[in-house]
Amino acid sequence: MNEFLNFQILDNSVKSVLIALLVILFAFLVRRLISQVVANFIIRFFPKNSARNYSKDFKDFISVPLGNLLFILIAINALDRLSTPSFMEHAFFGTKLSKIWGGVVTIIVVYSTFRFFTGISKFVFSVWGNKALDSKNKSAVQLLNVFGGIVNVILIIIAIIIIAKSVFSLDVSGFITSLGIFSAAIALAGKESLENLIASFIIFLDKPFYIGDYVSVGSNQGTIESIGLRSSRLRSSDQTIIVVPNKQMVDSVVTNFALRTKWKYTQNLEVTLSANAQDLQMLQDAIRKILTTNESVDSQYVYLKSTGGSAHIIYMEYYILVGPAMQTVYDVYSEINKEIITLFQSSNIEFAQETSTVVSVPPKEN
Repeated sequence: MNEFLNFQILDNSVKSVLIALLVILFAFLVRRLISQVVANFIIRFFPKNSARNYSKDFKDFISVPLGNLLFILIAINALDRLSTPSFMEHAFFGTKLSKIWGGVVTIIVVYSTFRFFTGISKFVFSVWGNKALDSKNKSAVQLLNVFGGIVNVILIIIAIIIIAKSVFSLDVSGFITSLGIFSAAIALAGKESLENLIASFIIFLDKPFYIGDYVSVGSNQGTIESIGLRSSRLRSSDQTIIVVPNKQMVDSVVTNFALRTKWKYTQNLEVTLSANAQDLQMLQDAIRKILTTNESVDSQYVYLKSTGGSAHIIYMEYYILVGPAMQTVYDVYSEINKEIITLFQSSNIEFAQETSTVVSVPPKEN
């Protein structure tokens, strides 16, 4: 047994290799348990209702990346305790395999750490965003979206600098200088991307719309779902996502329906020609009463627009005060139309119907 445990594999005893593998296996099995314990400890500092609301976000954004990071650190530490195999000193395209392996390990650690910190950023901005939504502070929601994107960009830049310094042994100051020149070149090449970035700040400062507003931009209409550093996303009425560059959002004429205080509604009622002048006057007065007694209607106009032809035309125009949801406006339309139908039925007056005349042409005699 001792001979087997002392047998050398890649310049390490079987015993050392087994211990390292057991440590890695143990870390893999308990990574979620450890991260869950940490998550439960931290989530206790939140109010009960908030803890219930944020538990899933905390698990997705922090617990899972933390568990993966802990597993990687423990696994690397276990492998680091083994002796470096002699073949790792061989060169591959002029670089030792040990150095290549060290670079790969550094990239994995930096990437895992980056995922963990971006998860923290997403969770924090998610909590703040929900609080802003609860307080109906649309400006804060918009601000948090922009700053969330900026934080992610900063974290990416930091990760790139660390990898450049540790893996490729680049001079950081020189790298930053070259990065500035490179960024300038990219800015010139990607002029539209830079314009979209500037446009995102213009949207934030000018505040022509907020997340949740229903807007029309050019030929596109939809509800603003997010405002990013490059583009804004609209959810159309058929539930598709429309991605509009921020520059277009700034340069185009934007109609913000959410800022409406009233919705205008017009309708032509076609009344049968059998209705006399008294019937038409009664209908106008009754319809005015229906609109006046409705609390959602602000102002109204009802008059006999035209007569003759195939019907008498009573024109209706009224304004509905905007409620908390567009469905409220549709409910008012429906309620008023149903009252008008009831009015016609109770008065024994019919709506005009399309008529057709059938002309019979006798066959020609031979």
